[in-house]
Amino acid sequence: MLKHAILFLSIITLQFLCISFDSKAQGTFVYYPRETHSSQSTALIQALKDQLKSESQKIDSRRYSTVLKHHTNNLIHLVKRGAFINDSTLNNFVNRILQNLLVNNQIKNPPVHFLISKDHYANAYFTVVGTLVVNVGLIARIRSESELAFVLAHEIAHSELDHLNKKIMKYYTAMGEAKKEMKDFKKGKISGEGIGLLQNLAYENGRFSKQMEKEADSLGFIYFQNAGYCGKDALSTLSLLDSVSFPKYPLGYRLLEPFHSPNFPIKAHWLKNRPTGFSKKPPMSLIYRTDSLTTHPDIDERKERIEAFLKTDHPGKANKNNERLKQIVRIAEFESVESAFYSREFDQCIHKALQLKSLYPKNEYLVTTISIALYHLYQARSWGKFDQYVQPYTAYYHKELRQLNNFLYNLSTDEIAEVAFHFLDNKKNFNKDSELHYYLLWRIAGVTSRKETQKQIKSTYRDLFPDGRYFSKI
Repeated sequence: MLKHAILFLSIITLQFLCISFDSKAQGTFVYYPRETHSSQSTALIQALKDQLKSESQKIDSRRYSTVLKHHTNNLIHLVKRGAFINDSTLNNFVNRILQNLLVNNQIKNPPVHFLISKDHYANAYFTVVGTLVVNVGLIARIRSESELAFVLAHEIAHSELDHLNKKIMKYYTAMGEAKKEMKDFKKGKISGEGIGLLQNLAYENGRFSKQMEKEADSLGFIYFQNAGYCGKDALSTLSLLDSVSFPKYPLGYRLLEPFHSPNFPIKAHWLKNRPTGFSKKPPMSLIYRTDSLTTHPDIDERKERIEAFLKTDHPGKANKNNERLKQIVRIAEFESVESAFYSREFDQCIHKALQLKSLYPKNEYLVTTISIALYHLYQARSWGKFDQYVQPYTAYYHKELRQLNNFLYNLSTDEIAEVAFHFLDNKKNFNKDSELHYYLLWRIAGVTSRKETQKQIKSTYRDLFPDGRYFSKI
């Protein structure tokens, strides 16, 4: 049954080709889920293979050559899986900022390629084959061009300082020293001395990373200013990075309101917190010293360092938050919902969708995505695979996302299906002109044993859509 559900969801996802909706404040906006690279992206795949060959000729380390090949093959695998967005609007926006940084600085190791990842986390990074990856989740969070420019400048600085290669070699050295202890730890036989060794190595690796981040901040800031951006905007970027775990559009007490129905009201036990163990870090992370392993130094520390540079700051160009930027960010916001669905992080997906739904209440795409996610969770719960779609450990979650996570875990299998039915069978959400909504409601009515309702939906659908795409399925 789960295989059929996954196939059903895949088919449904393909239907999101063109959806328009009304916004009270911003007029009509048409959402097109962005195309992605795939196994048909032969030019990109060949370019990555050529880059691997070129890089391999420069090194004489067999171990590093193996690492290079592994990472390239993994990147190609992700390309074929549709993990990277292939969209001219987003690509042109990022590329324009990237080229501005490169043209105005003497960069010895510029990115050979850049890709926009179908990843809802706010991040950007270099791969070992010289590919700069920008997550769509980062674009969704920026408030100005400058904020993205500073992140890109920071990553270019990492590449110029050869940090990735140094980090890889440091990692293999550490793993070599701790090979026996890691095996013992996995078997549950590790001694106190062994844990101490692993903690010390983890601490040293964390300190090594922090030093690299300081260097990248300093050099990246120079690149940033040379490209004409206002130095003070770097502080804005750091504030942004400090708040990415917070919801962009906080919902507060309205978080679960869309799931309340007079015929199926929210129950008290749905709101209970899960056992405290789940709000801590996963068991494997307990060997690490949590106060020393954040990849980046404290944001306040980074701000102080940037503020020292600002004494010689020049004004830079105006940082206009124009309509074009708003449109690009809005596309990225919707793509972040799509990305969380793609990565099967359904608590994240639903939370992001609910935030946007507070701005676009009748948006068909958001209603459909939430409904499909709930239907999928019903199937996953039935087959004991729920924690593959909803994160069991929430140590890094904002309290609002943790509340939603608790809510989803507290629902029984049948309750998830009921919530899905009443959410879609609501005049505020159901679109009478949407074939997909009829089909979805028909499917959900089936798993909630509403046979008469199914018959009514089937009759109405066939009257309204005699040539409909789901005519033979209903």
